[in-house]
Amino acid sequence: ARRQRTGEVPAQAFDASLPLAAAALDAWNSPCALRDLSGRGAARLRRVARTVADLDDRNDVTPDDIALAASLREALDP
Repeated sequence: ARRQRTGEVPAQAFDASLPLAAAALDAWNSPCALRDLSGRGAARLRRVARTVADLDDRNDVTPDDIALAASLREALDP
């Protein structure tokens, strides 16, 4: 069975459809809190991290994926 594409997963279904291991969850919570991200911003960060893992052909999102996603977001912020 095909895994749902990241963009197809509603934000409220992330935990079930796009689970994060404890270390990745900690890594995700950090920039969310530091930057006071909205729910939408936090969801976008998680989607980008999931895409990074997909591009590397991995099933699990790592803390490094989260860090890269956060750095990409930071580069886009004015």
